[in-house]
Amino acid sequence: NHPVPSSGVLPNAFQVARCIDGVQHPLPQVCDNKQSSWENFAIRFANYMASTYAYEYKQYLQAAEESPGPIDWTIIRPDLRLAAKHIQQALVSTTKDASSAIVLRDKKSDNGFESWRRLWDR
Repeated sequence: NHPVPSSGVLPNAFQVARCIDGVQHPLPQVCDNKQSSWENFAIRFANYMASTYAYEYKQYLQAAEESPGPIDWTIIRPDLRLAAKHIQQALVSTTKDASSAIVLRDKKSDNGFESWRRLWDR
């Protein structure tokens, strides 16, 4: 059973950093869909999410990476849906080009777990 992440507002795309416990945590560089920069982006993104919301976000992202198939919104536990929304909002702000097309495959979707799985799987 994972703790429920505290609610909070995700910084918009123009905010450069978020201050948690007096430490500045920079937003990751925008993912440009180049395989050579993906690993760096993925590490920075996971660390940003963990430091901004809760350490468990790294575990959520890893679980999405390891999912053998699509992660349907209807099977996500209600207590984890806020985390999925936070991840989706952050991905919308930190992707462009083909990566953004993956994230925005369904403009109404809040399923950041599935967006992360698709980015990881490409």
